[in-house]
Amino acid sequence: MLKDDDPWVQLRRPDEGEVYAVIRQHNVALISSKAAVQVLTRPIEANTNEIGALPDLLDMLHRAYSHTRLFSLVTTDAGNTSAHTAMHMRRYGWHYFLRIKANHPDMLAEAQRLLDDLDADSAQASYGDKQSGKQHPLDR
Repeated sequence: MLKDDDPWVQLRRPDEGEVYAVIRQHNVALISSKAAVQVLTRPIEANTNEIGALPDLLDMLHRAYSHTRLFSLVTTDAGNTSAHTAMHMRRYGWHYFLRIKANHPDMLAEAQRLLDDLDADSAQASYGDKQSGKQHPLDR
């Protein structure tokens, strides 16, 4: 039975159809190996969203792994992209690769202005997706 007061469940009530439940989670995987090793799966409380829960996740990862060199570059999907997220990661000395999509038009326009003329050979760093074999140039 679905309950309205479950801290992890968001009940969705569409205009048509049945009520259904959504339980969201953050998944943390190491992508520096050939197999993306799952480090952590953490549910996201129903009263927030992925970006709202991200600072606590980053703090948890820092507490658990700061004595190691396990994290130096953090990547996230576009839903977690914000200046606050970037500053939070830099506070721990981590670099970041945040995806930017059209739903952040000012950020996308600035990234395009700064990076459009950059070719892969002049990038200061690159991000390689070992699972797909793709290589992506980075400026920062």
